[in-house]
Amino acid sequence: MGRIAGVLTVFLLCAATQAAHLLENKHVSFSFSEESGELLSIGNKATGRWIRFSPDGQGLWQLRLLAGTKDISTVNGSVRPVFTLRKTEGGQTATLKWNTSHRANRLAVEVDVILPDDSAIADLSAAVRVDGNPADWVESLVCPRLSGIRSLGDDMLYYGFQQGVFARDPIHSLKSTAAMFYPGTWSIPLAVYAGSEKLKANDLVKLAGPRETSGFFRGPADDETALFVAAPDAGYYHKDFFIVPGKDSFSMIAENMPSYKSWPRDPAECDKTFSYSTPYTYKLGTYDGGIGRGAELFREFVKDMPHTAQGKVRDAEGRANGISPRLLENVYWGKYYHGANKVVPEILDAANFLQVPCGLHWYRYNVNMIDDNNLDYLPTLS
Repeated sequence: MGRIAGVLTVFLLCAATQAAHLLENKHVSFSFSEESGELLSIGNKATGRWIRFSPDGQGLWQLRLLAGTKDISTVNGSVRPVFTLRKTEGGQTATLKWNTSHRANRLAVEVDVILPDDSAIADLSAAVRVDGNPADWVESLVCPRLSGIRSLGDDMLYYGFQQGVFARDPIHSLKSTAAMFYPGTWSIPLAVYAGSEKLKANDLVKLAGPRETSGFFRGPADDETALFVAAPDAGYYHKDFFIVPGKDSFSMIAENMPSYKSWPRDPAECDKTFSYSTPYTYKLGTYDGGIGRGAELFREFVKDMPHTAQGKVRDAEGRANGISPRLLENVYWGKYYHGANKVVPEILDAANFLQVPCGLHWYRYNVNMIDDNNLDYLPTLS
């Protein structure tokens, strides 16, 4: 009881010293800047620890607007938002709204953060409306911008580039921006940053170089607190994700791309309004535990997505489950990257020579390590 009272006292004192909008439940507290809407902190009420941010003043979002086919300009979300908080069934929703102008356009940006009562992880989505004559198109909407993530102590970072990258002490080990895209090199749309104030394990083994682990990995400490960011998107909409190093912090930045009904853009045929809403949500929040716990949470979010809902490719009796049995009969899988005039004769020659069922893993665009080297990925499942 005394520990709980102490934790609550710390939360109240921290909240009282910052000009911030709060979204919280019994598990977590999100603090947004009154001036810009940027994220100031995420408080984990299970551990009594805060994930703190040092915002750069550029906003929780950023817009790239397109006039014509090449004239791209950038608008930062550095204006003061209107914040509303409403109770919903099973949780709360915080809405931040910004209104500004750029060139001859009026801009309205809205970010919703939906927090269930029983969770420390929220769903974040964004929408933008551009009014003009004609309206500029949204080339990309950067949101969320998690700027200036501060050290969590003895810390470690995981992000899902290809088969996954693990970095100890990321504030010092990250030397360049890690840029990923989904679907593609951000093959596991997840980033987890966890740390402990009690341990000093990172001091035991020197960093070998940028993003290298030196063969060292520790389990979670009693006070292990983690930042969780994920984009479980069953629609496979294109998005970019960046981890950007800083002097005493690093940032996580997500960039979302609308699709257009026609191209090239003809201003004479453009409407006076262009609207875009992210057709997926970002999972944003905290938990107590290490990177392994973050992977477990991510699995819960993705296991019922269309491409995994049927379960394993074999049922309990070893029969094909939801796929052609011929896929399981293949003896030889060939990996090819070239045009059809070269690939088709080669796989036919292989089948004729080997005299066994043959399959083809054929890529002509975006060949990724995860596709060719993950043994749990169909069709290389043995």
